[in-house]
Order: sequence, then C-alpha cells, then structure tokens
Amino acid sequence: MVATSIVIKAIPLRASSPDIHPNAKWSQNGITVAGGNGYGCEIDQLHDPCGLYVNDDQTIYVADSGNHRIVEWKSGATNGKVVAGENGHGNEAHQLSYPVDVIVDKERDSFIISDHRNQRVVRWPRQNGASRETIISNISCWGLTMDENGSLYVVEWKKHEVRRYKIGGTEETVVAGGNGYGNHLDQLSNPHYVFVDRDHSLYVSDFGNHRVMKWEQGAKHGIVVASNQGQGNNLTQLNRPQGVVVDQLGTVYVADYWNHRIIRWLKGATQESVIIGGNGQGARSNQLSCPIGLSFDRYAGFNKYTSTQSTTYVANGKRFLITYGDGSSASGFFSIDTVTINGIAVQNQTFAECTSLRGMNGDVNDGILGLAYPNLAKGAEKPLFYNMWSQGLIPEAIFTFYLNPDTNAESGGELIFGSADSSKYTGSITYIPVAIEGYWEFLMTSVSIGSTILSSSVYAIADTGTTFIIGPTIQVTALNAALGGAYDSTSGL
Repeated sequence: MVATSIVIKAIPLRASSPDIHPNAKWSQNGITVAGGNGYGCEIDQLHDPCGLYVNDDQTIYVADSGNHRIVEWKSGATNGKVVAGENGHGNEAHQLSYPVDVIVDKERDSFIISDHRNQRVVRWPRQNGASRETIISNISCWGLTMDENGSLYVVEWKKHEVRRYKIGGTEETVVAGGNGYGNHLDQLSNPHYVFVDRDHSLYVSDFGNHRVMKWEQGAKHGIVVASNQGQGNNLTQLNRPQGVVVDQLGTVYVADYWNHRIIRWLKGATQESVIIGGNGQGARSNQLSCPIGLSFDRYAGFNKYTSTQSTTYVANGKRFLITYGDGSSASGFFSIDTVTINGIAVQNQTFAECTSLRGMNGDVNDGILGLAYPNLAKGAEKPLFYNMWSQGLIPEAIFTFYLNPDTNAESGGELIFGSADSSKYTGSITYIPVAIEGYWEFLMTSVSIGSTILSSSVYAIADTGTTFIIGPTIQVTALNAALGGAYDSTSGL
C-alpha cells in the first residue's frame, strides 16, 4: 500500500482563450456531432460547412455555407435546426449567401454572421420575430471574432487585412495587415480566420502565406507564430491554414486545410505537433478532409468520462440532483466503474455523471470529488475515500490538504490520500474528534486574534470546497473589525 497525492493546479481565469492543460491529449478517433449523412440540404446533412461556434452547453452552430444557412446542433442530436437563413439563397434581409462564419453575441442574444457572397456582416436575433440588420456593408468578409469589450473583428480577405469595429459604432480600424498583398511582416495574403486573446492580441490564419501571424495590440508589424517555412506538409509547415484558436499559454491550434489535420504549435517552438488527423484525406474516424472551422468547448483539454469507452462500466440508472451552498446545481445519473487516481485503482466505485449544470459555466475542472461522510452522499453511496481504505489501497485512513498561499504558483496545492507530507508542516499533527459525522465538523475551544477572544466553545466545519469563512454575524463582525475588514456591497461580502 502506498499513499497517493494529487497536485492541484492554479487555473487562470477564463477569458477569450480556452484553458487547456499543456499535456492535454485528444482521442484519435472522432465522433460525428453534426451532419455525417452525406452531402445535401436535409436537416441531418451539411453542404460545405465552414466556421463553427460551440456554446457553453456544447450546442454547436455551423455556418452551412453551401446551404446558405446557420444550423444549430444540440449535444447528442441526430438532426440540426436551421436558426438563420431558412428562406433559401439570396440577398434579402431574411436570406444568406454562402455564410462562412458565425459567432454568438450573448449580450444582445443574437448571431453575427459573415454573409460572404453578399459582402456583408449581419446580426440575426436568436428570438423569432425580431428584426435582422446589416451591421457592415460592402466588405469581403470571412472570419469573425469578438473580444470581452464587445468589439467585433472582421477579416477583409480581398484587402488582406483585419478590421475592428467598436461596439455600437460603424467606424473601422485596421488592426492587422492593411499594407496590400504580400509576405512581409506588415502584410497578409488572403487571410481567412482570426482569434483574439485576453491581451487583445490577434492571431490570423494567413491563408495565402501558409502561416499564422500574431499582431499585438497597436502593433504595425506581425510576428510569425506558426510555420515560417512556406507551403508543405512537414512539421515546420502549413498548407492553407484555416481556423485558429490560441489557449491561455499562447499555444496555437490550427486547422491545416490541405494537410487534413489539426496541429498544435507551442509558444516559442520551432515545429508543430499533429493532435488530430494527419492520416491522409478520408472519412474514417481518424481522418479529416479539408478541415476549416475550429473551436473548443468548455471542457477543452480536460478529462470527460465516456462510459462506452470503458470495459469495466456498470450501469446504475438512478437519477440525482444536488444543489450547493452558492446556489449552483448539478443533475444526471449514477454509474459504477473503476476510478483511478495517480495509479490507485478503486474498484466498483459509484459516482455521478452530470448531464446538466447550473451556475458552473465559468468553472474549469474535471469534476467534483466529495470527501465528506457517507450520510451526506447523494443516494447514500460509499465515497471514494472509504472504498480506498476498505479495499486496502492506502496505508492510513487519513487524507491531507496543502493549499499554496502563493496564488501565482503553478501548483495550487496538494491532496494526499493515506499520508501527510511532513515537508509542509512542523511539529506533530494534533487530531480533534469529529463532533457530527456529516461534514468535517469539530468543536473549537476559542477563536482569538492576539489576546482578544472573539468566541469560545464554537462548532466549525473544515470545507476545502470554498474559499469563504462563514460564521455567526456577531462573531464575523468582530473578526472583521479586529482585522480591519470592511463590507463590500458589490460582492455582498
């Protein structure tokens, strides 16, 4: 038996860039989530799909270019739903002509669509009956993106530039390229797609130059961040790059169109790595055929359980619903499988598979691990830690947490099952009896600051699931006064 530990990473706040683990790997066999029923115009088909947008609930919106429409595909759906362009090909306000990109403006509850052949960018409300409007006219538009301030970025591919339009305005600012066709660092060649990161730097798929360019905010010249060796298929080259996404570490992900692959280019690297495809053009599950659009869902680079890929899965079938103290909630059903943590395999562990989340859209994690007593477990299921001990997988019936006070450190902390890390403390550990076996509740002799006793003989709960210190109003008020704290009306804390 050995103790096992988990390093807890400090995850940066979510912004424009997805948070992807630097060692993330993706399945080499894809699953069709939209279309896949041949070339056509039926509701279960697509015709030359281009840009795509993935919502927080994993709903996919596809610019179905050849069908002149935007199609919504819910997670797990076998048919799509036309949400824009349902009136056929044309240039009227209720029509589209070869749309090549779509994004969702959540603030105004609308789609913004690059209506390519009509040379316009249109706003298409998501609610039926609302009026549609052309927000930019006479533009050879291609890719679109929007920053957190609401500024819209549009690729003008014929003029080899990217333009920015501030919210509520029509005045344009050229923010990348704009110096004619060419391969110099201040030029682009028929750019297609654009991505904006948290620092408002732009990443442009420079289609005609077979490279990805980064333009920092206010810069007059770009920087080549992926492929500077011209057109080709080796690991230093791209061949007609299309969709581009950049994560929180500056890693560039590109849909490498004519190489039929998705590549990852680490910041500062001299060559790329192929993460999906690269097995020739084709329709097999490990192949791609001229990929264009590229997007990550909110689970990008994190681990998602798929029962069909497990040989030890056992169906349970019972449903669950749990609500947390902050008002967030999760629901789904129970399953049984082997759960492995850092090499420790716990057999026949019952756990909850979430199918719906509320109030957790900004969270970046694989899941939630409950470590309280069994009588708090939903469905009265035996918690993971109890099974670790009963199956003889850990040397002691203890677990310990270390929370790193350095918020800028890569390691946010450590969880150890079956032992304690003696390098993280001095002296000996003092054990206190649990008062009630539910939460980790115990009796504190007193709460004091210096020589001032604020409370005595008070029960407390040790909870690693929150950063709050919560207590009776009188004692918390006294604690804040002693520490010089003040009430923040904005946060309510």
